[in-house]
Amino acid sequence: MADEVLYERRGRVALITLNRPDKMNALNVDVFRGLSDAWTRFRDEEDAWVAILTGNGRAFCAGADLSMMSGMSARARGEDSDGPPMERLNIVTPRSLNIFKPTISAVNGYALAGGFWMAMDCHLCVAAEEAEFGITEPRWNLPGGWAADVTRHLNMRHAIEVTIVPRRIPAQRAYEMGFVNWVVPRDQLMDKAFEIAGAILENAPGAVRAYIETFYRTYNLPYEQAMAFGNHIQSRLISMDDAQEGTRAFLEKRKPDFKNK
Repeated sequence: MADEVLYERRGRVALITLNRPDKMNALNVDVFRGLSDAWTRFRDEEDAWVAILTGNGRAFCAGADLSMMSGMSARARGEDSDGPPMERLNIVTPRSLNIFKPTISAVNGYALAGGFWMAMDCHLCVAAEEAEFGITEPRWNLPGGWAADVTRHLNMRHAIEVTIVPRRIPAQRAYEMGFVNWVVPRDQLMDKAFEIAGAILENAPGAVRAYIETFYRTYNLPYEQAMAFGNHIQSRLISMDDAQEGTRAFLEKRKPDFKNK
């Protein structure tokens, strides 16, 4: 895995860290590749049940490296044939890989443009008090087709505010919008993220994933279709060994020992 994205395991929790602090963790080719490797690894590791995404330094991710974007713009106009075309440099996120294992973005600083996208595409978000969010592509006339998904996380007016008003959104404002789940002092950020991960691990992993999948796949479906699809997604839970373990643990007044089987 590239040094620009670090992958560390702490028990059943995977910690993924953007590691270009001198560039505010801006996205370049190596970061794109590192994220692809990291999220694919998390998806495929059977004993990794929760992931936390964060950044080194004072930024979570300030978006794409603009020097790279300048080259892409030149290639799009046919002025330069060197380097990868834009369509081959998509950010890999839990959503793009259909990962329903729970993921937490721990936003330590600026989460702008592609950084906003990555924070959004994790299932939960905890932010440091000084963190700031924004969709900054319109300021530089750059595309952000991923913004089509923003209204699944923010109401229409908040989505437009974050996009076309050229001001960064403070963490507390993002919390009020419902984009951020928790706001904490900077020095408590990672402790809070791991606390949340630990709480999630108290649940049966199969059920956690099934409920997340239910919410994502049934969003905007008519009621009858949503109920039917939700029941379909969760139908296997009752036949799992973990269902028997869960009921036994409840009756025996002890903590369950789930195996995801």
